[in-house]
Amino acid sequence: MKPVFNYEHFAVTHIENRRLKNISILIKTDGEVVLKSPRTSHSELRRLLDSKRAWIERKRDALLLIKRARFGEELEFFGEIISLSELSTLQKKIEKSSSDIHTQKITDDFYKKEAQAYLPARVEHFSALMNLHPSALKFRKMKRRWGSCSSQGIITFNSYLLKASVEQIDYVVIHELAHLKQMNHSKKFYSVIESILPHYKEVEKGLSKVLIY
Repeated sequence: MKPVFNYEHFAVTHIENRRLKNISILIKTDGEVVLKSPRTSHSELRRLLDSKRAWIERKRDALLLIKRARFGEELEFFGEIISLSELSTLQKKIEKSSSDIHTQKITDDFYKKEAQAYLPARVEHFSALMNLHPSALKFRKMKRRWGSCSSQGIITFNSYLLKASVEQIDYVVIHELAHLKQMNHSKKFYSVIESILPHYKEVEKGLSKVLIY
């Protein structure tokens, strides 16, 4: 039996293996936290968990949200947690899903179609204000970024951006358009953003707490 101890509001399963060189943390799809380590003191494990607490909680929340979505309950949309009963077509597709992989594809397709329907108008709006126009727009699922801008002027948005609030979405649009003028993250780059969204730092901070997927 693997030892389990309580940390904050969740239990941690600790697997000790002397052959391991490093300590690792795994969050399972059901939200279980598994900590693997060589022979390590209990106090050291707690210090590690303290340093990784924010990441653990974000990861657990994301996985549990996906799990709830798979059972046709909730979804993040425009900065809110909404019941899938408000999205009847999506709910029916998920209820008929034959596997977790199929459900994930249904969810991916939903966000991508919604992003393709919503974002071009926001790009057009801010392009006019900033006099910066992309050569093309693309939409795809990305693991670590909300958007990107190539040297050819192609802006790619993470299709899961519609999980964020309207203001956070606008920030990402402005951010990527600003790269058409400054292909870096210099003071000049952020001054372009600030000229359109003066409180961008506050919005950016909030966006960093939104889980990509």
